Amino acid sequence: MPGQQLSRIAGRLQDGTLNVGTSGLNTSMIKSLLKSKVAQFIKVIVSTALILVP
Repeated sequence: MPGQQLSRIAGRLQDGTLNVGTSGLNTSMIKSLLKSKVAQFIKVIVSTALILVP
């Protein structure tokens, strides 16, 4: 299920245990960008849920 996968990825990002196969790339920059995008996505989901729930 995609929601569970996203939750696992977000958990690994928080723990610092996410391992992405990137040789020769600036992994700290990629992790930082990915963390911010996941955080934004979670905020959108929570905001949408709060708006839709009466």
